[in-house]
Amino acid sequence: MKLLKFALAAAVVGGAVVPSVQAQQPYPASKVEVGVYADTVSSSRGDVKLPLVCTQTNNYPRKARVVFRAWAVDTQTGKPITPAEIKYAYVAIPGQPSLKLNFGPHGNVGNKVNFWSAAWAIPADYPLGVVPFRVVFKTFDNRFGIFRQPPLASAQLTVIP
Repeated sequence: MKLLKFALAAAVVGGAVVPSVQAQQPYPASKVEVGVYADTVSSSRGDVKLPLVCTQTNNYPRKARVVFRAWAVDTQTGKPITPAEIKYAYVAIPGQPSLKLNFGPHGNVGNKVNFWSAAWAIPADYPLGVVPFRVVFKTFDNRFGIFRQPPLASAQLTVIP
């Protein structure tokens, strides 16, 4: 039974990653130079406290705080992109200032992992519905990676009442 649950979980995760990779739009080249994966997790901060913290989710009420997480990989070498290779990395949200992504360790001692992150406090007057954010990386040698959400309602950042 555990093997079946593991296989189902792997299939779900695999299905979630495939649209994410396909959602990347190479710019300006004709192939993906920097592979980018991004998601959102709940925060312990913000005017509206969510019941679970650091939990992957995409539905947030206004005044809650969204944490964007991102991982980037150099598709030529297969190595993770770190601040040493980046000219800039940010999250673009329509109608909002760009959010600079910061790189660093997260998690508990002994279980830390490095990734890029930025937090966004959803304004009280931000429109309800899907937030078509994108995550952009540019390397010092002018290669790009851009993440856009897959066009699946259940996988898109959404501001709810």
